[in-house]
Amino acid sequence: MSLFQFAARVRSSIAAAGKSSFHQHGPITLCVLLLAAGQSVRAQSPTLGFMQLPQPGGGLVTVFYPSSDPEIPASQGPFTLSWAAKGRVSKGNGRMVVISHGSGGSPWVHADLARALVQRGFTVALPQHAGDNYLDPSEPGPASWIKRPIEVSQAIDVVSSSPSLAADLRLDSVGLFGGSAGGHTALSMAGANGRRRASGTTAKRTSAKIFRPA
Repeated sequence: MSLFQFAARVRSSIAAAGKSSFHQHGPITLCVLLLAAGQSVRAQSPTLGFMQLPQPGGGLVTVFYPSSDPEIPASQGPFTLSWAAKGRVSKGNGRMVVISHGSGGSPWVHADLARALVQRGFTVALPQHAGDNYLDPSEPGPASWIKRPIEVSQAIDVVSSSPSLAADLRLDSVGLFGGSAGGHTALSMAGANGRRRASGTTAKRTSAKIFRPA
């Protein structure tokens, strides 16, 4: 039962009880209903499932997804996190969001965003951008920009090839989020016109065609 349904029940209780009766019993009823609402919301919130799948060409696709298994603490470098590693997949909203990390980035800095999305039913996939990640920063810039859209597409393919993850996903429309170089990736895949430049800048006009894989 949703919070809105609980609120409707509270209003019905008040109306049925009458003013004098509600003064005696209404607050107790209200407290019980609100406590039940809190328990219902917690019960409906999935845990953060976590797995990593091999990515074509090397690296790993990190996937966060709704799970029903309990989370356990996990450490990744300086980050203290928690998730249900390889936990059972719970039914979500059927949609997936790909997060493209920034130059030299990692999936761990996006764990909080991934959790917020998973709690709303999304599956979240993070490709590892070759030569431009925290483990291998050897090829940042244009060399990575050209490959990044391909790596995003590969991440979608990797998730779609996992029977447990893909069972309830509708992959006809996938969201894409990114910041910094990841934002560049998202705009490139959206078909942004690279010939335009922001007002007041001295950036060169570069054709967006170079960002489209052949």
